[in-house]
Amino acid sequence: MRVMRLAVVVAISLCLVTTAWGSNWTGGPGDWNLVGNWDAGVPNGTNAYIGNGGTPTIDSLVNNIVELDVAWFSGLNIEDGAGLTAIGDARVAGGGN
Repeated sequence: MRVMRLAVVVAISLCLVTTAWGSNWTGGPGDWNLVGNWDAGVPNGTNAYIGNGGTPTIDSLVNNIVELDVAWFSGLNIEDGAGLTAIGDARVAGGGN
């Protein structure tokens, strides 16, 4: 009985924390909304990872990001009047812009 309860708790926990892996920025400097700049397409309802030294530019409203990671020596430009909303964490490593 105890093992069964543990298995149920683990199964429920996995369901609650599972999100899509998301997409990795593969471009250099460039447009966030350009599909070819991401390895799995423009992030939509998924995580976004910028870690190749590139710097995407957001020039519109981006609303559907789960988590955002900007790694060392990568950046993110957000133009005037544009914005980004992440429903989870947004992390910028030291050296990021």
